[in-house]
Amino acid sequence: TFKDVSEDDTSILRNYIKSRKEELLKQAEERLFDCNEHLSIEHVCQKMLPFIVIFDFFSTSTPFNPLNPHPQLLRDAVFIHYNIARIAHIKEVYEKVEKETLQIDVHLLNLEIEWELICQLVNFEKIFEEAFISPLLNADSQADLCIHKLLQFLVKLVKLFSRYYSSTKIVTYDHKKSLVVRMNTRMLLVNSVYNTIVFCLKDVLGVPPVFNM
Repeated sequence: TFKDVSEDDTSILRNYIKSRKEELLKQAEERLFDCNEHLSIEHVCQKMLPFIVIFDFFSTSTPFNPLNPHPQLLRDAVFIHYNIARIAHIKEVYEKVEKETLQIDVHLLNLEIEWELICQLVNFEKIFEEAFISPLLNADSQADLCIHKLLQFLVKLVKLFSRYYSSTKIVTYDHKKSLVVRMNTRMLLVNSVYNTIVFCLKDVLGVPPVFNM
């Protein structure tokens, strides 16, 4: 229900949401989702739609125009959820692997892409402060939160993770101790990425993540 808006504005918003849902379904059917018999594409898209709307409205510091939503915003929002589901699957696979040790060694995170991911994660506290804390401390009660900074952070984080996933073997079935330790360490990094994304969506933006696609 849209409150405090004119009938014309309500119509525009309803048409915007309808068109975004249609675009989302089309994209899903064409290339993104490999849904099983227990999970329909339409159900996944319906769960994702609230985040698409949030992403559209808050991804830039300029006012959003529902008459002309940018297609890249939809792709970025979908890509975030796609990587949540991807990591959830990696976690499931990892849990099923027999591990002779749970030892980790952060010195094994020596790939350039791993350091890029770590630097992005370390930057989260600064981004969160810029997006939510500073606007409230440095302005009056009408201060606007800089939510677009958090969303831009998430897009960069998932793009880095996607590069990592595509270029690096994270889970191994080899029982050699050194390889198991490396796997455990890489999973520590993967879990950090996962927890950060889920925290931002679920606890900050109030949007339930979609774990299966």
